[in-house]
Amino acid sequence: VPAEIPETVAALEVQQRRWAQGGVQTGRKILPELLRGPFSPGVKLEAVIHLMGHLAHPLTWALALLLFPSAVARRTLGLEHLLGLDVLIFGAATIPFAVFYWLAGEMRGRPRRGRLPDVLRTLALGIGLSVPVSRAVIRGMRGSRDPFVRTPKKGDEASQAYRARTIPVDVVAKAGMAGLMTVYLALAVVGGYWGQIPFLLLFLSGYLGLGLPALREELAASSAGASPHRGAAGNRVASRGSTAPHAESPPRVQGQEGEEGEPESRPGQGGLSPAAGLMEAAPPEVADECEAA
Repeated sequence: VPAEIPETVAALEVQQRRWAQGGVQTGRKILPELLRGPFSPGVKLEAVIHLMGHLAHPLTWALALLLFPSAVARRTLGLEHLLGLDVLIFGAATIPFAVFYWLAGEMRGRPRRGRLPDVLRTLALGIGLSVPVSRAVIRGMRGSRDPFVRTPKKGDEASQAYRARTIPVDVVAKAGMAGLMTVYLALAVVGGYWGQIPFLLLFLSGYLGLGLPALREELAASSAGASPHRGAAGNRVASRGSTAPHAESPPRVQGQEGEEGEPESRPGQGGLSPAAGLMEAAPPEVADECEAA
């Protein structure tokens, strides 16, 4: 079935936030009854993992914050012999994803040569998403009733391109995490924490890889005189029974009942690549792994 992946960082985050918050809200609604129901332990476990799997994003964010301080505390307390345990835990949290992305390329017949960098870029992409998706998970756990936000799609016609809403706090948070990882990396080099450097580089590439393009989109929209936040209401589903939009409101998306968007003069070019700091047309093998993430 033909499909279209998000072509900008803002559009990708709109999609991932909606999926994460919706999954958590669904889990809060049906898991209590399901866990009390006459189902096997395997079915109950699978339901919890499936619906609450997005909790991995806040845990990833916490791991990024504690990665270097835990190394310092371990050395200060004379517990450096526990480094192997830390590496084992970190490997258990990352290796399954790497294997999943590798096998996805294998099943699709992608050449093995050059696949490892694609796997690492996809891992970095997931790390970069941990900031905005964590906020969505928290809102889902709190029971926040947010309007539906559609994923902007270009479609076949230039007139059907719609601008994604960029949330400033997410841009600032990703930039802040990139700055923090840079500080951690410098301190690791000065202090001789060599075992932390590969992991810090991976986290740094993730936050830079999504933070810089998002900031670039924000600045480009501002310089063009069309703030991406102006179309926020247009990306939300109107509540039932609401009045019709005013004449100056953005036109509705054809074929999307109750969904509105802000048209752009022309669609953005290229696709979203998980390469750190770059916005370029994504090669098919990267785009497929990106969508799987």
